[in-house]
Amino acid sequence: MRSKRHRPLLGKQFKRRNRMLKILHTRLGRLARDIRRKIAGDPWLQEMFAIPLSQADQLHLQYRRLRGRKLYSLHASEVECIGKGKARAPYEFGCKVSVATPVTKPRGGQFVLHAKALHGNPYDGHTRGPAVADIEAITLARPTPQHA
Repeated sequence: MRSKRHRPLLGKQFKRRNRMLKILHTRLGRLARDIRRKIAGDPWLQEMFAIPLSQADQLHLQYRRLRGRKLYSLHASEVECIGKGKARAPYEFGCKVSVATPVTKPRGGQFVLHAKALHGNPYDGHTRGPAVADIEAITLARPTPQHA
């Protein structure tokens, strides 16, 4: 028998989740309106709260099936949703990164030749060409492919 952790959400859990999301949604809207009301007329405070209030507005207006850019994290706004294609963990949140190291261990220890953040969730096969071009520009040598 499967443990309770791995069971899919049933009707009661969906209702509870939706009720909690509605409460959080309402509290966010009320808090943003209250802050706007209290800082009205003070340009310095309005400037200080401009970014957090715009993020709160974006969170308040976005919904689950919204297409386009969503805000997943307040402290790291560059975080994106990456589809993994796995049933048990279909999504991951973060940013894809391209890292290149030498195949053989050089004298003095292993080191990184190239590291780059890839925004916009590009297809993995389309990231190799720009990485090779960057490595060529840095090392002035063409990397040779190593197939295991």
